[in-house]
Amino acid sequence: MQKISQLELARRAGVSVGTVRQIEKNVVKEPGLFTIIDIAVALRLDLSEMMTTKTGPLRARTIRKKDDQGTSKG
Repeated sequence: MQKISQLELARRAGVSVGTVRQIEKNVVKEPGLFTIIDIAVALRLDLSEMMTTKTGPLRARTIRKKDDQGTSKG
């Protein structure tokens, strides 16, 4: 496990040190996806592990548009 300061992590991730502190202290309950990705990359974490649910890897799903009557199409 690597040890870096909050300041260094913030610098590497391109986020504020305040953001890092708030995430560590659980003040920010749901940080944004891109913030999480930036921090993970700064820590050299394997992003594929982050993209796994409790039941297995995430799978792409088709999002269907609804017409004016609320029925799916496409």
